[in-house]
Order: sequence, then structure tokens, then C-alpha cells
Amino acid sequence: MVSTSGVPNDVGEILLTGQAQLIHGTIQQEANIATQMLHSPETQKLADATTIRDYLERVKGQLDRASVLRNSLQSADHKIHLGRQHDPLLKQYSAELDDRHCAHTLHALIEFLMRLKSEPDVLRRNKSLPLVQRDVSESLQCRIEMAWNWDDILEVRRIFLVKYAMKMADQLTQIAVQIKDNKAIEKVRALLKKLHVTIPTHEDLPDLDLPMEDLMEILLRGIASLEASYEGIHRLDAHREEIRNTVNTLKEMSKRNDSPGASEQGVSKDRPNLVQSNRNGSRMVIAKDLGKKA
Repeated sequence: MVSTSGVPNDVGEILLTGQAQLIHGTIQQEANIATQMLHSPETQKLADATTIRDYLERVKGQLDRASVLRNSLQSADHKIHLGRQHDPLLKQYSAELDDRHCAHTLHALIEFLMRLKSEPDVLRRNKSLPLVQRDVSESLQCRIEMAWNWDDILEVRRIFLVKYAMKMADQLTQIAVQIKDNKAIEKVRALLKKLHVTIPTHEDLPDLDLPMEDLMEILLRGIASLEASYEGIHRLDAHREEIRNTVNTLKEMSKRNDSPGASEQGVSKDRPNLVQSNRNGSRMVIAKDLGKKA
């Protein structure tokens, strides 16, 4: 059976507060699962060798881009960490959080920076605030793009889980028709309906030359396996939805961080877009147009 394992439960927490290595490590685990799935005998029967190779390259491409982003994220977060130790503004922010026993998160830092924007001490703000904002913006941008790397790998897994479910359902329907088990047929079709997938109604299918008891056992085992596949796809869909919701949260944080009122000194308006694509049709991500993805 095609593996349905993987994907941690704390997807949002990993993307919002996780360090670069944790996010990348999670994406790497997902890529490993997807790669093993694409190499499995079951998956090899679902598509030709060229298609399998293209999807393997798609997974590798997303992991490679996540590796580049990991280094950028480490750099941005390290600057923020050093700022807490040396920059007067961030030292003040860190002391406030410690006094309130609060975690040092990007969200808390952005809220602190928002308060600074309204302070009358313009000179003080201009010296430090733009640099801090730039590092926060870089951290948020890297997390958004790594989220889409993660999502694309999950999409590859989903594609083949659905293919596997369709093929299995076709075979199970054939057996159910042969032994005249209408309840089994309806159960198989109900599972596919939940996935928004339909299979053709078969007529005059050749009978399998097996005893009735063996056919019934195969049917029962197959339905159990199909149910497991459905649950795996359902979990993937839930986690992908959480990724999308988290990206929306990160984008809102980025808007607050870049909101009017702060000096633009030290912040480059012409930062190059980070473009992600590969020749196998994987999702393209453009840093300034991520709204199209959510």
C-alpha cells in the first residue's frame, strides 16, 4: 500500500516560531516520504517512468529551494538574536517580554515595533527601526516561501494517493459486481465521492477465477485499505489547509511590519524577487505576489 504517514500535527507552530533548521528538517522528511512513495512498486504501476521521474525532480527542486531559504532564514533570525543582545531597542523589547514571561516570537517583536512607530523620537527610530524591520521582513518572507515548498511536496503525495485510491476502487468494484455485493459497491463509491472522484460504472466485466470466500476476503481487505488511503488524503488536505492559513497569518504579520509610519532608511525597495519554478510544472512562487497562492 502507498504510504499515508508523515506530516506533523503542529504545522502552524513550526512555520510561525520554528528555527530554520527545524522547518527545513520537516520539509526534508516530507521530501523523503514522497521520494520513497514515488519509488514504491505500487506507485510505479500508476504512472510511466517519465512521469515518475518528473515528479521526483519536482520534489527535489522544492527541497533544494528550501535549503537555500533555510540559509537566508538562519541569517535573518541570527541578526534579530544579536540585536536582542546589543541593540538598545531590542534589549528593551527583550526585557519587557522577560518581565511578562512571554516567548520571544516574531509576532511579539512586530507588536513592539508598531508601538515604536508612534513614538516622537524620530531620530532614535530612524537609526534602529528600519534595520530591525528589514530582518523581520526577511524572516517572514523565507517562512512563507518555505511553506509553499512544503505544500508542493504534500501535493505530490496527494496526487498519487488519489491515483492509488482510484485504481483500487476500480478493482474492488469489479469484485463487488462479480459477487453481487451492492453494499460494497456503494461503500467504495461513497469513499471516492468524499474525495470528489468518480469511477465509471462497469458492465460485463470478466469474472476473476477465484473461490467466493477468497473474493470476499480480498474485497474486505481492499475496502479497509481504501478507507486508510482516504484517511491519509484527508490528513494531507487538513495539513495543507493549515499551511495556507499559516501563510495568511505570516502575510498579515508582514503587512503590519511594513505598515506606514516607519522610516524606509536601510530598507531596500528593490529587493529582487525570489522566483521558484522548475520545468516539471511545480508551483511558481514570486515573493511580491504571494497573494495568488492563498
